[in-house]
Amino acid sequence: MATLRQIRRRIRGIQNIRRITSAMRMVAQARLRRAQDQTLDARPYFGELGLLAEALLSGVEEYSHPLLDHHDGQGSVLLVVTGDRGMCGAFNANVIRQSLQYVDEAPGPVKLICLGTRGATTLGRRGLDIAHAHPNFFADLTHAHARLVTHQIRALYESDEVGRVDMVYNEFKSIIQQEVTVDRMLPVTVDAAGDADARWDFLHEPSRADVLDELLPRLLETEVWHAVLESNAAEQAARVAAMENATTNADEIIDALILERNRVRQAVITQEISEIVGGAEALKTS
Repeated sequence: MATLRQIRRRIRGIQNIRRITSAMRMVAQARLRRAQDQTLDARPYFGELGLLAEALLSGVEEYSHPLLDHHDGQGSVLLVVTGDRGMCGAFNANVIRQSLQYVDEAPGPVKLICLGTRGATTLGRRGLDIAHAHPNFFADLTHAHARLVTHQIRALYESDEVGRVDMVYNEFKSIIQQEVTVDRMLPVTVDAAGDADARWDFLHEPSRADVLDELLPRLLETEVWHAVLESNAAEQAARVAAMENATTNADEIIDALILERNRVRQAVITQEISEIVGGAEALKTS
């Protein structure tokens, strides 16, 4: 049985851990509010941009663009979006597990572009081919970072060895739910036929083809930015849940230790009383 001093020392240690997890939960909650607002505000823009591309492609004939070209190469590129830090449950582990499954099932070699320290570190240790790594990606999150990643994706895709580009990330569903998602990025696939009611009979200046030349790279860039925002919000939500669970577990451990401390203290007091009574009885009989 642990001594009274050991139990008190454990209680102080768990209390210190509880203070840390509680503070981390409050910080994550503040970051979650900002990340959630950014994500929800960006979703309509991303959706409407895709509809615009579909509407423009439905009205142009024999249009070609490098992002629409289908390549014969068996190789592929996978954009892996993880967090920079841990303490967020299985958030990073789920994405890494899905990435490893993607590499195992791919018909050819896979080049990785890793956003976030956790993915780059873990997948690099596995000996995988990491073409570009962006550690501490979320430390100073700006749209310029998404533009840089888009340029790297295009450079890899325009080589003859790569036939497709996919990305894996955590999609933000709610504060208590995040879903690992694998999306196709390249070649860009839109419904060129479109809906008859959704076709827009507009005059374009410049031409539809000129607008598409500017729109398709923007669509790819927005897709990267959308995945980054979704992952950031999902990470903060996962960290809030993880730190809340850790704080609750710390409270339960502290309560159990307090009960054990009281039992040990009671046992010590009972033993001391027994010794005093025994000594008194010994004095009476002597």
